[in-house]
Amino acid sequence: MLNGSNGDDTINGGAGNDTITAGAASAVPADDNLNALNGGAGLNIYNVTNSTDTITDPPVSALAVERDTVNLGGTSGTLTVGNNIEIINLLGFAAANLGVTLSREQPWPPPVRAMLEQ
Repeated sequence: MLNGSNGDDTINGGAGNDTITAGAASAVPADDNLNALNGGAGLNIYNVTNSTDTITDPPVSALAVERDTVNLGGTSGTLTVGNNIEIINLLGFAAANLGVTLSREQPWPPPVRAMLEQ
């Protein structure tokens, strides 16, 4: 388990299954809380809330099966995910789309795009 704290964090996972938790935004005005979360090969879980987070998860071979998950909670912030994230869970207020912005390096697949446009 890898945990960030207030401030700008870069957290790198390694091979294997990692749980990576970004630090939440603090009350300090100069603290933009820009987090870079980088997973390795394996089933990774990323926990983010109320901050600006960029998540990258490297592709694995076509023979490997992995399901990387992002758990997004909170009511503000921006989440950018790489192409190798399979599951995004919107938790609590984030599920109500209150001030949360999602973006992706490539266009969202049609089923996800349709859900986001509702």
